[in-house]
Amino acid sequence: MNDANDRLRRVAAMESRSDPRVGVELRVDVASDQFSGALPAMTRDLSIGGACIATSSPLATQSIRQLVLHLPQGPLRVEAQGCWQAWNPATSAMLTGVAFKSVTPSTQDAIWDHVLDVSKELARFVLRSSELRDIGIDGAMSLAQVSRLCAVRPGAAIFQEGSGNAASSQSLFILREGSVLIRTRLRDVVERDIAVVQPGELLCGLALFTSAAHAETAVARSACRLIEIDERAFLYLMQARPWIAQKVAFAAARSYARRLRGALETLTLPH
Repeated sequence: MNDANDRLRRVAAMESRSDPRVGVELRVDVASDQFSGALPAMTRDLSIGGACIATSSPLATQSIRQLVLHLPQGPLRVEAQGCWQAWNPATSAMLTGVAFKSVTPSTQDAIWDHVLDVSKELARFVLRSSELRDIGIDGAMSLAQVSRLCAVRPGAAIFQEGSGNAASSQSLFILREGSVLIRTRLRDVVERDIAVVQPGELLCGLALFTSAAHAETAVARSACRLIEIDERAFLYLMQARPWIAQKVAFAAARSYARRLRGALETLTLPH
């Protein structure tokens, strides 16, 4: 219990924020001292205080000076600095967290309007088309505002059986577009496909909620777009909106149990 409490305090301190973030894909031009010209990137989440951007190659976080965000109403130039960086194998992208600096009120308003518009769109999807339909409007908006977009290429593993310690493995996913194949190994020898996940369904093994490793592998059958709630975001919900975190955990457990029942009905061990 002490380890769990320490983990919660540590992650909540990292994740504490007054500004909601939302999973959104926007084209970005990155200005850096590391190179001349602009490096193309895509946002994975956005708030009025910063963004997570994805690039195909690493860049020095301390070299970032400015972003040009290509919002629907036009490009927006924002002074920025890099904060953190992590490689995401499922998306084959380097994720970099950036904080905005010296943001004018008009720039802040433009970003905020877009964050709210996308939050409402994601919340509608959660309420109307996902396994979290009973989470309520407040819950759906809260979930949307701690989300990150995950774009996965066909054939990529979203998480793998036996994993669970890597940050990329400790997330809840809501499939937005595409389809995902779930497979597992029988007696650590025979690999069998046990389920296909369709849009609106949840993807999450045990790693986010317990210390157990994944008991299955999730592989994109096609190009997929997923709404991701990572470990830090989920622990933030546990602290700030515990009733929403509880509903999410129950829904994920129901989804996992439903697939497990289906697998047990169809799988037979070889003799």
